[in-house]
Amino acid sequence: MLMENTDYWKNQLPSYQKTIDLAKAEVQKTVELLAEKGVNVAEIEVQSKSTEDKIVEFDKKLENLPEIRSKLVIQYKIEKEEQMKINKHRDYVRERTIDNRILYNSFLAVSSNNNVEKVSVINRKR
Repeated sequence: MLMENTDYWKNQLPSYQKTIDLAKAEVQKTVELLAEKGVNVAEIEVQSKSTEDKIVEFDKKLENLPEIRSKLVIQYKIEKEEQMKINKHRDYVRERTIDNRILYNSFLAVSSNNNVEKVSVINRKR
């Protein structure tokens, strides 16, 4: 069986090589034709190479995404745990009491200012 495969490829290899050579000749002919029409083929090749390099770079980044994700998940869990520890020792009732005093005193100040203004407006009408 192995010998048959070897013979097969020995027979097919020249045919494949001929097909490749014909394709290269066709590409070269097309490049020359485009150059005659004023198309800057060299610039296109440079841009193609640059694009291929960027694709390779993005592929590498995509391969690293699972690793980056796992690191971010670990970081999130650590930060969340620290935040839970901080919140555990927080006195929410005391904080709310302070906030309410500040807001209530502000409300009283605004309310008393409005009453003073209303009284002065009423006195002006008389």
